Amino acid sequence: MKSLLFLLLFATTSCFCQDKITNIKNAKVVNIYGNGKTVIGKLIINPTLVTNLKIIKYTPNVLENGIYITTIALDNKEKVPHFGTDITISTDKPMEDVEAMSGAKISVNYELNPERTVYRIIASQINRGRPGTDLLTFTIKSKEKIFCTITGVDGKL
Repeated sequence: MKSLLFLLLFATTSCFCQDKITNIKNAKVVNIYGNGKTVIGKLIINPTLVTNLKIIKYTPNVLENGIYITTIALDNKEKVPHFGTDITISTDKPMEDVEAMSGAKISVNYELNPERTVYRIIASQINRGRPGTDLLTFTIKSKEKIFCTITGVDGKL
């Protein structure tokens, strides 16, 4: 019985590892441009995993006190809830704070790594808010200007 359980566990683990390797091979990198030809961010799009989420706004700003605020808004222009959200935002410099907001109440799991350079959010369902609101908006605060790499979206609207 133990050997059967071990064999089942080993086979399942092998399948998951193969999926991850395949997904990485098929990923496509797309730059996000601001003010003409300046690259301000990067998307990694996995064509084998369709998310129906697109970036509709990516705005880096600096406040008077020297804190940088980067706003990233995602939407899909549908009228139904979004299922299976798994987004990772990686930065080249540490983030001070990340806030994920939605037009409606959402239940999410999120984590910021100890170096504060990778933020991951997972939500099984994100409900629609009132008309005119974005599905999901991230506000990132940092002490320095950051360059973001985003995975888990299908592109830019």
